[in-house]
Amino acid sequence: MRVARRVREAVQGNGPVTRPETAPWTDFTGPAAAQVVEFIDEHREAFGGVEPICRVLRDAGMQIAPSTYYESKSRRPSARERRDEELIPLIIKIYNENYQVYGGS
Repeated sequence: MRVARRVREAVQGNGPVTRPETAPWTDFTGPAAAQVVEFIDEHREAFGGVEPICRVLRDAGMQIAPSTYYESKSRRPSARERRDEELIPLIIKIYNENYQVYGGS
């Protein structure tokens, strides 16, 4: 199963999907649940659902249960997430109006 190998390599940070220096989870504690949920969203169709990809992730050393995935997807956005949604377009607008320069000299 080539796709399973690619997922294992990506989760371990040494495969063609992600490189170690760009992997979102390069610390020793493992990825945050939100990062794993995002990864599952991006690759679940290749496995035919959430349960099969969770099984492959578990075999690769990544502990996430399908119930954790579904709970995360059904959770309401936090106050921080809602505020970020308001601020990001404003920050982008200001950045673009400032000739896409960050900071000053």
